[in-house]
Amino acid sequence: MTKETTENKKTGTGLQVRHEPDPTVNPDEYNFDRDIILMLMNEQFLGTFGMSMVKQADWKCDTAYVGVHKGSTSLVVGYNPDFMRSLTSMERQGVFKHEYYHALFMHVTDRGMANSKFARLWNVAADLAINSIILEQSEKHLPDFCLLPGRAPKFCEDEKLSKLIQGFPKMQSADFYMDKLEEHAKENGQMNGEGQYIVQIGDGSGETLDGHGGWGDVPDELRDIIREQINQAIDEGLKNVQRTTQWGSVPSATQAAIQALRKHEVDWKSIVRMFAGRCRSMDRDSTIKKRNKKHFGFPGVKRQTVARLLWAIDQSGSMADEDVQMGLAEGFACSMETDIDVVNFDTEMDEASFRTVKRGQGFKWERTRCGGTDFNCVARYVNSPKNRGKWTGLVIMTDGYADNLQRVSGAKVLWLITPSGTMERVRQGDLSVKMKASKKATVKT
Repeated sequence: MTKETTENKKTGTGLQVRHEPDPTVNPDEYNFDRDIILMLMNEQFLGTFGMSMVKQADWKCDTAYVGVHKGSTSLVVGYNPDFMRSLTSMERQGVFKHEYYHALFMHVTDRGMANSKFARLWNVAADLAINSIILEQSEKHLPDFCLLPGRAPKFCEDEKLSKLIQGFPKMQSADFYMDKLEEHAKENGQMNGEGQYIVQIGDGSGETLDGHGGWGDVPDELRDIIREQINQAIDEGLKNVQRTTQWGSVPSATQAAIQALRKHEVDWKSIVRMFAGRCRSMDRDSTIKKRNKKHFGFPGVKRQTVARLLWAIDQSGSMADEDVQMGLAEGFACSMETDIDVVNFDTEMDEASFRTVKRGQGFKWERTRCGGTDFNCVARYVNSPKNRGKWTGLVIMTDGYADNLQRVSGAKVLWLITPSGTMERVRQGDLSVKMKASKKATVKT
């Protein structure tokens, strides 16, 4: 346990947590790589699943959290180093498990409460479900202030709520606990000034071990991408289970639920439309506004949201014309909202093939080249002085069999991969989607 200082802050856990490093503490004591490695060694599924997430120290938070980097699709597990230092190694691993399960069950993307008055109750329900899984093996795997079905909460001022949780069965879903908590709130609950049911647990938010405040901040257009990223992490965890024939501490009932999550596909067209939405930029046009007839006009600004897309089509011989037509049809659909420019390329840009599509009109696309593939000719074209800043988004339609792409200035990149193509050579950090004959897609970020 850390010592109380003037910099410490008492949290809903009852702990005194610092929000800056203690100068008397060896910095190595704030490093928890060993616990992450132990998770990877001993938790064949969860350890592998969690490797897809960024782990970062965050002195601003009180305990821990899982969320998404602003403006990106990177899942992040953040933690207060002083809080983690106060725990045993087994408890720290339990905290990481807790955050992994929140991501695994899509709480980050899917479970922001539509009715805000129940938001704090959902914090309790989600933690009860997850902690029940973690503590099925041993109650030493999490601190004793954590919420657990069948046990009275350690810091709860609502006696009826405490007895309700103490009477809950273990290993139920978050929805099960939520239904019971809603019934309790409607019969006994009080509301705060914001119209939310007060949960007299911990600091009053219903949060104890970790914070859930960022779950509702994920933009709608990113949710499908993050869900697919989570599913890819599930697949990696399942592959490790197949190699080792071990699940680690995951209970058998949870194993079945995880395997049921494995099959998840996203309509590739929705990803293309989402990408077009993400590429909108803000145009500014100067205007003259008039106050009244006695005053001169004064300048103002008129803003409108515009996306400018360049659709670059690989002309290599391995690209089937029907695949190009299928992908380009979705590009024409995107042009209902914004103009798109279409151009062919192989090892060079075929500028003579350049076309602009407006209002979904389309055109009869024709193959103009049949050489190899050099993605960097596209980068050079976009980065050239005459084109720099012209497009906010670049769609590269290809089968992926070529060297990687160099940096592109000022434009987000989407790789639209044909059904027979590969996603292995996509530049790290770019969004990519693979078309399938079923019109479903595999997504990678």
